[in-house]
Amino acid sequence: MKRLVWTETLVDGGAPIAISLAQPSDAIGPFGSRHVEAKWTAETHPTIPKSYYRDIMALAYRVDWDDEPLNKHAVIRSNRGPLNGATLSDGDLESAVKLPYDREKDSSVWIEYSFNEPRTVRSFTLFMAGGHGQFGEAPKPAGWIETSDDGVTYTRLAELPGINLIPRTIMVPQVTARHFRFQFRIDPNARLTSGFFGDRPFRTEHEIIQLELREAPRVHLYEDKAGFWDEPSLHELASPPVAANLTIKPENVIDVTSFMAADGKLDWTPPAGRWQILRIGYGLTGETNGPTLDELTGLEVDKLNRVHVRAYVNDYLSAYEAALGTGLMGKRGLTHLLTDSYEAGPANWTDDMEAKFKAFAGYDLRPWMPVLAGHVVGSAEESDRFLWDFRNLLGQLMAEEHYGEISRALHDRGMKRYGEGHEDRRAFIGDGMQAKKYADIPMGATWMPQVDFPHSSRLMRDADIRESASVAHIYGQNIAAAECFTASGRPRGSHAYAPHHLKPVADRMMANGLNRVVVHTSVHQPDDSIGPGLSLGQFGQWFTRKETWAGMAHAWIGYLSRSSHLLQQGQFAADVAYFYGQGDNVTELFVKRAPEVPDGYAYDFINADAILNDVTAKDGKIYAPSGVSYRALVIDPSVTQMTLPVLKKLTAFAAAGVSIIGPKPLSTPSKADDQALFTRMAGALWQNGAKAAPSAEALPLVFPPAFTYSATGNNAPVSFVHRVLKEGELFFICAENAEPQKLEASFHITGRAPEIWDAITGTISDAAYHIEGDRTIVPLHLPPNGAQFVVFRQSAKSQKRSVKRRDAQEIAALSGGWSVTFRHPGPDDKTVPLAIDTLKSWTELEEPALKFFPGQPAIHVRLRLLINPKAASCLIWAVSGKLPRFL
Repeated sequence: MKRLVWTETLVDGGAPIAISLAQPSDAIGPFGSRHVEAKWTAETHPTIPKSYYRDIMALAYRVDWDDEPLNKHAVIRSNRGPLNGATLSDGDLESAVKLPYDREKDSSVWIEYSFNEPRTVRSFTLFMAGGHGQFGEAPKPAGWIETSDDGVTYTRLAELPGINLIPRTIMVPQVTARHFRFQFRIDPNARLTSGFFGDRPFRTEHEIIQLELREAPRVHLYEDKAGFWDEPSLHELASPPVAANLTIKPENVIDVTSFMAADGKLDWTPPAGRWQILRIGYGLTGETNGPTLDELTGLEVDKLNRVHVRAYVNDYLSAYEAALGTGLMGKRGLTHLLTDSYEAGPANWTDDMEAKFKAFAGYDLRPWMPVLAGHVVGSAEESDRFLWDFRNLLGQLMAEEHYGEISRALHDRGMKRYGEGHEDRRAFIGDGMQAKKYADIPMGATWMPQVDFPHSSRLMRDADIRESASVAHIYGQNIAAAECFTASGRPRGSHAYAPHHLKPVADRMMANGLNRVVVHTSVHQPDDSIGPGLSLGQFGQWFTRKETWAGMAHAWIGYLSRSSHLLQQGQFAADVAYFYGQGDNVTELFVKRAPEVPDGYAYDFINADAILNDVTAKDGKIYAPSGVSYRALVIDPSVTQMTLPVLKKLTAFAAAGVSIIGPKPLSTPSKADDQALFTRMAGALWQNGAKAAPSAEALPLVFPPAFTYSATGNNAPVSFVHRVLKEGELFFICAENAEPQKLEASFHITGRAPEIWDAITGTISDAAYHIEGDRTIVPLHLPPNGAQFVVFRQSAKSQKRSVKRRDAQEIAALSGGWSVTFRHPGPDDKTVPLAIDTLKSWTELEEPALKFFPGQPAIHVRLRLLINPKAASCLIWAVSGKLPRFL
């Protein structure tokens, strides 16, 4: 995986020059001279090169302003004693100034830059050590920069950027002052946690690697915008306007590559004036594959280039072909490959990048290359728009050249692919739906809620599953799978989940469109000795034959199987296509809030790629390639920008009678678009009847909801899935509620009588109902954390039907005189009997052999029935007292 590097050299023009341009850093790492932080293996692994660099081009442009850091003109001091200020601007991203602090007693730390006379500042760059990338990071200091003329009274200027694995550059409102102070504050109550690896120790010092003040402007957060990191929502972080005399004119960027020798020596005659020479090349990000054995570890493949991806996949699969033979690759033997959630980090360069950019964006990349190094070309707005185009290309390449090529290589062998995407917030630059559309079976992922993984948001999991289901519905895969019930056992939680905990999560996933469960994980257990056996490190749900309740798992598997089978029948019945915009992904957008779709409306996410290339509109509906149709397109309130081609398609949808509901976009993010035309078209579309915002008041004006309900008693939100069958319609209804819940469910259906299909027992029974106008009302009784399938397939012979319920009734209590037998398998086949009066978890027992017993004991109690069981149509057994862990 490749990333850009560069050096900058100032020269005076008007005469021939022969100079050696400094070679950009050849460090293996995420940015500049910063080396990679080893993730799965040591940095010194023999298969990983220690350095790597290749030239791309050399560019020159005139600068009529001071473009160097102001650090060399400042006296730099700190309230933590003497420091070597030169370290903060020496270009070495491995060295740091260390400033100690006590987060509980005195966490206020500052660095101040003082000048003999007032200096103007327009930007600064900060790089602090402490980021941990995708798998958690240190608490971010609440920092800011403040200015003063007298060194006594200070005015806050801007907030400091957060800690990351790369530097962060901030463009600030132009300010002139003598003193610039950077304040760093740590919240004393901050908790340093990673859900994967437990608590890390708190830092006791700030490590400031780079802190540069500049008079010249720099593109705001250019490091993120240029694809060195996968920061989301960058359209909300626009660069402030810059005076024209401080910007590079794109037509004045001169290509001097032909004047540079292979060793970097430049022989060229620049015109009069001061000129900046950019020597631009690429290095390697240093990301390695993993987790795996050391001998199987190497650098990640360039995911932006299908040639390299195909070579890697062919090499990978050839190992299986050598072991199995081609006869066991494809229809028989090895049939599928699974690409897990993305964990390889960003990359922002590949072979033939210039040609790919020209084909994608429609204009030349080379005049705009200085923007990728942070310089403002044209204007701040144009630079931001170019960077949007550049990131958009990176996302397109990730989807087509990586995920798409993997699938094509598998299809050539008759194999198919399960494919996950972002999973957690934003994992790569690109759109999750666009990446998943190339999967034969799109997948999401769901972690079990737990205190040890606090950033595992339920809403984020909802979005990931809904994204996968939306892809399946739009492109006709039909099957939407998920890595299910994943958990981290460190520092607590291993083997702690039973169907009682798993079912509400499974139901919620199915309500978001899941219809194939892929359990994480079921590791082979070759040893018959006592458990808990082998695992995938600390990760699981640990679903193996050594699970405590393995012998009782039949009912649980039956429930998942029946539910999945039913939810694979027919076709998803959609109401709304929900457009979440361009440049963001759903697992980041909806990590803290749900999409704004009113209750009762079934929806799919839709992305720009599908709008532009896949769906059509006719007779007031949007039609997907699968045949699924949508009666309205709802735009998320966060969408303030969209590209002109997308706006043109929405205009065509509206002309075909489709309701476009949402806020009017303000501008296009792309430099390739005509902003004036965009403004005219957006004004015309929204003036001609698009609703103002997605709300409960908007959609019912267009069409009624497919499902509504009213609840009595202790109620919780109810979710549903609606599918159209060949012989009727199916609804899956569920609620995450620890108490029983009674509903009056209203379905937009007439002429058919409802049935209750119980996925736990496999039984089918008639349901009571009555018809009111164009809706059928069905009373539902959901047990704790319950779910029911309501199926309409029989013709309704009347307007209503009553069904006598069989309510549960306690007939006896089991208490006292419990006999428990613990059997330890092994050579001695030892059994340990235990008599207890009160049910309790065996983890509360004192004897270690019983307290930590990993198997399934035999439990007995004698009960004398005082009724004739033959006279009862059904017996419901209720257990009094505290339920033990093994029930």
